[in-house]
Amino acid sequence: MLHFIALVWNSASLLDSDSARQMLRRFQEHGPRWQVALQRPGFAALYANTGTAVDEPYLLHDERGVAFGRLFERSYAADNVPARVAFDQKLTDAVVAGGGRTLIEKYWGQYVAFVLDEQDESTCVVRDPTGGVPCLTLNVHGIDVYFQRFEDCERLRMPALSINHRYVCGRLAYDAVSRRDSGLNEVSMVLPGERIVHRRGERETIFLWDPLQIAATDMIEDPAAAIRLTRETVRTCVHAWASCFDGILLFLSGGLDSSIVLSCLADAPTRPALLCLNDYSPGSNSDERMYARLAAERAGCRLIERPRSSNVDLSLLGQLPRAAYPAPACVDLETAAREAEFAAENALAAHFNGDGGDELFHRSARLPSSTDFAYAHGLRPTLLGLALNDAAYLHTSFWHVLDVAREHGMRRRQWNARELWQEGLRPLLHPHVADEARRDPQFIHPQFRGSPRLPPGKLDQAYHLTLHAMRNHNPLTPTHYPVEISPLLSQPFIELSLRIPQYVLTVDGRDRSVARYAFADDIPRQIALRKTKGGVEEFLKDLLARNLDVVQGLLLDGFLVQQGYLDRQKLERVLAGGPTDISSCSSELMGYLDIEAWARNWYDVRRRAVA
Repeated sequence: MLHFIALVWNSASLLDSDSARQMLRRFQEHGPRWQVALQRPGFAALYANTGTAVDEPYLLHDERGVAFGRLFERSYAADNVPARVAFDQKLTDAVVAGGGRTLIEKYWGQYVAFVLDEQDESTCVVRDPTGGVPCLTLNVHGIDVYFQRFEDCERLRMPALSINHRYVCGRLAYDAVSRRDSGLNEVSMVLPGERIVHRRGERETIFLWDPLQIAATDMIEDPAAAIRLTRETVRTCVHAWASCFDGILLFLSGGLDSSIVLSCLADAPTRPALLCLNDYSPGSNSDERMYARLAAERAGCRLIERPRSSNVDLSLLGQLPRAAYPAPACVDLETAAREAEFAAENALAAHFNGDGGDELFHRSARLPSSTDFAYAHGLRPTLLGLALNDAAYLHTSFWHVLDVAREHGMRRRQWNARELWQEGLRPLLHPHVADEARRDPQFIHPQFRGSPRLPPGKLDQAYHLTLHAMRNHNPLTPTHYPVEISPLLSQPFIELSLRIPQYVLTVDGRDRSVARYAFADDIPRQIALRKTKGGVEEFLKDLLARNLDVVQGLLLDGFLVQQGYLDRQKLERVLAGGPTDISSCSSELMGYLDIEAWARNWYDVRRRAVA
């Protein structure tokens, strides 16, 4: 697991320079685990090497910068082994001259880079477009600190930290948010694809990567070309990541996305050792072992089937480490350490998964695909066939689909990210919390706040990809936890998917049609034709039932109730265990528990008497 911390300050200030020296000394006194990657006037970076191929820093020529993570050349092809990127003088000159833009335009991977320009007296901070390496920042006594893990900063004698009310509102209302600020007022995130420039004590921010511009450029409307390019690009990305590890654990659900990743891993040129893991539990859609077995057998890979355990003691939520963001603590509470031990026992340095496939291959249709066709081409005979397919797929009427296509397509009514909110989806929230979250201008990702002229389905896809990129370090994962890789969420494939219209991704009226055709010869037919998708709602329901007393104690008189976020009376009825007309689900309650446990590290919660 990658650990880094970087300090940026105004080297012309003697006070700031002295503060930076003191901070560095405290880190170096902490132990030999921290090593200096680069130290120059106004900049210093340290890292902790955990011994994997994605943890070594990349030093730019003549100490003009450093990158943490992993980089690949764009010219790499699927059936070759990618060479490690070397920053010679020519490449470094290009990176410095472009303020880091060359990294995004000619390379890909997951990284955070710091580029130093002595002539311009500037330091640029660049985060890759996929957000694969978390990067947070705060100002400590005039020093801008960039880091991955919050616990690494706690020895810096930070200023007092406070809970960010606006972030909590957004997180409660929308579950996942795409915003620069964090759960703490004093901590913010470097957004994926963003560059922050420090120059003589001032800072400015711009985006070097724009998904909206990519989606509007060189659209691929030929299904055959889309199928061919999808197969080539996905294989290239998976093979590149596979080359970094000798042993890989793949979380194999048995769904289409993880099965495609497995098919690519099975013929990776570097032939890493593979082990598949399938977690299952009772429930209508929680046991997918039948499909996982088919995929593993087809790939010739060993499969371990592991029952999910609901015997988790949620009282341990009171012992969570402090963090800038709420973590998925309820699920990871007793599994993170077990996963690390399992990987170590089997010599597996990385965890791979199929995350991002729903958006990239296009499974979730919030708007009919015919809407985007109407937006791009207007009223043509092809529109009627697409509308018929949409009606069958969405289980709605043909006329409703045409009405949506007319309103959002031909009339071009603007899609807005606020439409993600659905009334009644969060019945336990006080109405004012949801209203405040919807009105908050910071809720919408900065690149989506204007009026981008793109088909609404493509806008929706691009926005949801920004949510995937908002990755943060999970404080529950131990230091020796394997590197987590989502190979589908790689920049080349994200850019390709953005260029393929929604009505091509679902070319024959099925979700993920292009992906099904692209890998039809590589995965079992039963999976290529599969229409269902797994879930864990029954497992979460059982977990809550086993910990009902703990859940009641945490939520009924906790931070979220005391601060007026949750309706205590409704919450009490839901947690009473009996039938109720409030349509709250287990995953909603789990999300509230995660936020409650996180907030108690920053807020004094005392049990109050209830009349």
